[in-house]
Amino acid sequence: MIIASAAVAERLDGFVARTLGAAGDPGVAAVVVNSHGVVSCRGFGHGVNGNPVTCDTPFAIASLTKSVTAIAAMQLVESRSIQLDAPVTRYLPWFTVRGLDAAPITVRDLLNQRSGFDTATGLAYLAIPASAKMTLEDRVRALAGARVGKPGEHFQYSNVNYDVLGAIVEARSGLAYQAYVRSRVFAPLGITRIAFACDEPIGGYVRLFSIPVPAPRFPELCADVPAGGLVMSASQYGRYLAAHLDAGRTWSRAVLSPDGWAALHRSPSGEPYAMGWYESFHTDGLRELRHNGWSPDFHAFAVLYPTLDIGAARLANANEVPDAGRSVPIEIGMERILRGAEPPQPPVVPPDLYMRLAVLAALIVAAFSTLRRSHTRTGAVFASVVKIGAI
Repeated sequence: MIIASAAVAERLDGFVARTLGAAGDPGVAAVVVNSHGVVSCRGFGHGVNGNPVTCDTPFAIASLTKSVTAIAAMQLVESRSIQLDAPVTRYLPWFTVRGLDAAPITVRDLLNQRSGFDTATGLAYLAIPASAKMTLEDRVRALAGARVGKPGEHFQYSNVNYDVLGAIVEARSGLAYQAYVRSRVFAPLGITRIAFACDEPIGGYVRLFSIPVPAPRFPELCADVPAGGLVMSASQYGRYLAAHLDAGRTWSRAVLSPDGWAALHRSPSGEPYAMGWYESFHTDGLRELRHNGWSPDFHAFAVLYPTLDIGAARLANANEVPDAGRSVPIEIGMERILRGAEPPQPPVVPPDLYMRLAVLAALIVAAFSTLRRSHTRTGAVFASVVKIGAI
């Protein structure tokens, strides 16, 4: 077993510092952990307020929230408040979607992202202005008109799955989702400084053709909190990440039993998604757990190697959609450093350079066409005025 050391953390810090410019992120915090806790945490760059980023700077962690929701659900399983293979309707009797004439959606289907909901369904309502006022229950009830594939058949990543899980947590615990995870997930781990983006909005940067600019205020939806609404600092998230490596053996047992942690980290046979984590294996058999988090102006990445007793996270205050692989070489580099290998060199140009140029060309063509139509209309109006004046 390799224990996370200061030398590994130093290599990772150096790599993160070197790749800050290549990533286009004005501010980043990186943390290295083992099963005992945080080994190293360091901030780089600055935030939108101009202040230096530190390990106490808050970041939106977006979809890294899903593993927290999975823990909440598994706690209810361990307390026998819910069952993994029970249908959702047992806990939300009003829950309904189109196309479920046969097999019902189960709690396990939601956790493993095999409910039949697709990615588009999970994102569609985010563009509806009225969604900003939705409660979590409103959000789940609104799925009545959504189409769904056959549950349990195959993996499809969708925010919907974890929003429904959040509604189940509220229904079975009698607590609001935010209150539940504060008191039942984070407090037992000694984590007290967390927030939720819809309650305490924070701002980052959006990159426009690789240039970061302060982001406008995006509406934060409380109805989507279980899928992607947490705000945490690197030091606090590092403590949480370390709990996944301890996995119920010692200090994290207050949250879940070892069997409960193991279930969280185990994906169905032939599928990539465990419960809030992607699980994969390298050619040498090394097991890896990883996840990304994306919001319009933040990007987060976390990776764990349980058998090496090491993990790390990189929280950044900028994002760009489509990013098309800009952050991938950096994430690969972090993974290699944790495994004791050499990281790749940061790309000289953005990996999606050609796509960026194509988008820019399309915008120029569209603008030119609009200008030309406007010019044509203006010329016609001017000719008519001249003609009328001549009469």
